[in-house]
Amino acid sequence: MQRTRYPERRRSVRLSLLIPLTIRCSFSEGEKIDVKGSACVVSAHGALLAMDIPLIPGQSVRLINDMTAETVDCHVTSLREKSDRHFVGITFAVPDVDFWHIVFPRSGTRRAFRSAQTGALER
Repeated sequence: MQRTRYPERRRSVRLSLLIPLTIRCSFSEGEKIDVKGSACVVSAHGALLAMDIPLIPGQSVRLINDMTAETVDCHVTSLREKSDRHFVGITFAVPDVDFWHIVFPRSGTRRAFRSAQTGALER
């Protein structure tokens, strides 16, 4: 098992998943547009979205899960560009939302593994 020298500072772990989303963007002029994208990394507090258009940090958006039709309000926290793709960091407007339907372990939790001799879970 590998130990890190520095403690994990994130609020929850991140998982690499590809979840199709519709991102509903509202603009100051009152215009609303729906943009297709996907979550490529998710956490209990938000996600990293892959999109074709950039968003503005601080902008409010609504995520619509294309598989479950559930919605959640979010805020854009960061923007990175790579080639023609835009990677947008978002955080949920209301904490403790179960939008992804995943139980996330607490940050800093060590992985359990099975003993080769007994098959029991060990930490």
